[in-house]
Amino acid sequence: MGGRRLGQHALLRAAAAPLKRSLAWFFGSLALFLLLPQRVPHSMDTHFFMVWLEEGHQEYPRHPLYMQFARLTYELAQSVGARPYTALLILSALGGALGVAFGAAAIRRLLGANSAKIPPALGLLCVPALFYYATAAEIGGVAAGAAGLAWWAFARFVDRPTLGAGAFVGICTGLAAGVHAFGHLLVPLFALSALVLRIAPLARLWPSGVVLALCHALVAVLAAVVAGVGAKGQATDAWGHLLERWATLAPSSAPRVVWTEWLLAYAPWSCIAFLGLRSERSRPLALVTLGGLCLHLPLTVLLLGSIGADEDGMYHLALAVPAVATAWLLLSPDRKSTRLNSSHTVISYAVFCLK
Repeated sequence: MGGRRLGQHALLRAAAAPLKRSLAWFFGSLALFLLLPQRVPHSMDTHFFMVWLEEGHQEYPRHPLYMQFARLTYELAQSVGARPYTALLILSALGGALGVAFGAAAIRRLLGANSAKIPPALGLLCVPALFYYATAAEIGGVAAGAAGLAWWAFARFVDRPTLGAGAFVGICTGLAAGVHAFGHLLVPLFALSALVLRIAPLARLWPSGVVLALCHALVAVLAAVVAGVGAKGQATDAWGHLLERWATLAPSSAPRVVWTEWLLAYAPWSCIAFLGLRSERSRPLALVTLGGLCLHLPLTVLLLGSIGADEDGMYHLALAVPAVATAWLLLSPDRKSTRLNSSHTVISYAVFCLK
């Protein structure tokens, strides 16, 4: 009897270990992000957000949930005398920490890397774009958290591709789309991932895919309604913005956009993703990463190329998880061991530090 109880306690401890690990990384990342805030606003958007908070403005149709979260954070932060800029920094730090915790949990599920000596969360912390937006008063920090949550939901779907798991993924992607319109691209990204990773026969996947898409659309519309911009508010605003940019589309800017928004903003993981194509073990996730890049790039070039702006990788935050996962597989000496090869690790972090 005593042995059975000891066995049950051991199972409970094993089940609680991932949660404890995720909480530890969440609070550790949150403390780091709060200690290293960006002192200079990212762009004019930050000034708009600050003014909107002071004036009580909450409607932002293109990214409807962001101002709702910002308003809630500001109201809580005001109790200790915090100004709007500080409230936005706190919100970004919370989002970034959630992105690290959920993203690392997703990688562990996808790769079975529970015994990794170097945790995946460390790799996510070293993604320049994610770290920057987790410390900046901008939407990117919250978008990183929403993307991490969606990837964790998808990793659970990979384990058990049921209708319920598909619905949960759709709910999470719908929330991500409510935070930032680029979250809508998570749906085709996960469809690509499911096909490339061959998680189940197509005949078994498509019902879950339909449920996922329906839940995504429903949650995205509900988010817009709750945010007070109307059921068609996000679609109308985003479409109008794209049409404005279409008039000044500059395809020749694509190389510069790839350089600033991917290669630099996600170094060294962006470069390792290309190397991942050479290895049979890392090739599927490398294809997911680079396929996702191809999915995002047309809109990124459309939005940034015509005006010569840099967003430091904000539009590609959903690719941080598969990029880091690709590197974990490529640099692991074998399938059973998830320890990174030390020489590759030193080179990767040297590239990051030089950036």
